[in-house]
Amino acid sequence: MSLVPTWPIAVGTLVIGLAAGAWVDHSFMARKYDKLVAQHQQALALATVANQKRSEQLQAEADESEMKRAMDNDQHAKDLAAVRAAARAGSVRLSIPGACRPAPSAQAGVAAGPRTEERTDVLPGTADDLIRIAGDSAKSVYDYNALLDRYNAVCK
Repeated sequence: MSLVPTWPIAVGTLVIGLAAGAWVDHSFMARKYDKLVAQHQQALALATVANQKRSEQLQAEADESEMKRAMDNDQHAKDLAAVRAAARAGSVRLSIPGACRPAPSAQAGVAAGPRTEERTDVLPGTADDLIRIAGDSAKSVYDYNALLDRYNAVCK
């Protein structure tokens, strides 16, 4: 029999082994974590570059669309002003359809006859107002369509 008990040596060896295993496992996990972080940082950098390029492309398309829309708005305003001036001057006449019946007959209760289509000229001031309203409506529709085009470009 030995004078030194063996169980403290066994427990000490076990504790040292567990500590060494934990240190090795920790350093392995730390390397694995660092590698994973590096991969994610690289993926994030690539995605950031791709998003920046897409953002610049969308901005260029929006600028081009806005420039085209401004040119179209200017042309629309010029065309509308010319038509309105012509309507006020009376060189362009507007008319509206209307249905009328022939004069009633002398016999009471007898229908006056079938309706016929007639056209009535619109006064120049009224024609100008109608053209202005139609022009404003056309511009609103065009602006709405341009907005939808920009929305659809962003959603692609």
